[in-house]
Amino acid sequence: MKPAHPLFPPGLTSDTAPEARARLIELLRHMPPGEKLRNVFELTAFIQRLQEARQRRLYPDASAREILIRAAASRLDKDTLRKVCGWAPGDPGEP
Repeated sequence: MKPAHPLFPPGLTSDTAPEARARLIELLRHMPPGEKLRNVFELTAFIQRLQEARQRRLYPDASAREILIRAAASRLDKDTLRKVCGWAPGDPGEP
């Protein structure tokens, strides 16, 4: 039996036909490295926009800087946020 592909474990793509899953993996294997990297950057930017949109819904009166910091909190540890931004979500007296 062929081992699961690390990017697409069977449970993750359970709603995808095995042939389609195999084709996707094959396309990714043959994708030029530059295109793979561009896709990673685009996906990262998309995820960051989603995180910022969520923070805007949760904190509608927050400044743009506060939204950026709150979104960054999902990627950075609190000590780093405190060093760089002066506070972290959850700190006493946060904005």
